[in-house]
Amino acid sequence: MGVNDAFGFTSRRNWRQSLLATLRLLQERMLPGGQVFLIAIADPTAFPLFRRRPARRAEARAHAFNRETRRVVQNEPNVTTLEFEIGHASPEPRLYDAMSYQRWARQLSPALVEGLLRSRSQG
Repeated sequence: MGVNDAFGFTSRRNWRQSLLATLRLLQERMLPGGQVFLIAIADPTAFPLFRRRPARRAEARAHAFNRETRRVVQNEPNVTTLEFEIGHASPEPRLYDAMSYQRWARQLSPALVEGLLRSRSQG
């Protein structure tokens, strides 16, 4: 589930059903007090691999799926949604380099720590 759905023909209804099924499966299998972190679909226009016009169309769908995800999980105490900026791609030879992954980790880590601490205080 992710950017491929934004580019594809996944309906919002199918997105919601897949998300709910995935969450139920995770919740059945995780230990009590476990925490699920869902990372929002990044803006497809930020990926240099995608052509501009299809990426703009996918951007609207990504935003719709992200809104739907937030609606689905708003009453789920053990699920946290996270968003981050993908940033610019690195020069050749790789699309994203170690610095990109470090930047993403710095963006996501405060919310991850907060979610884990919240989960720990509830358990």
